[in-house]
Amino acid sequence: GNGVFTSVVLKALQGDADVQVSGDHDGKVNVYELARYTKAKVPEAARQVDPSHKQDPTYHFAGSDFFDIKARD
Repeated sequence: GNGVFTSVVLKALQGDADVQVSGDHDGKVNVYELARYTKAKVPEAARQVDPSHKQDPTYHFAGSDFFDIKARD
């Protein structure tokens, strides 16, 4: 299977980032939604693996929202 970070990113790209955390429900996942979703969900998922397991993703953006991914219909 996938690791914690990859599993969360895949769920985010399937549309969860658009409808959860602070998504705008527009049917597309943008880079900011992806970042906010993974920042919130990766630590939760890591704790489910083991309470002592810690992952805390960080991001650096230089530019604009450079891609949108259409969420599932």
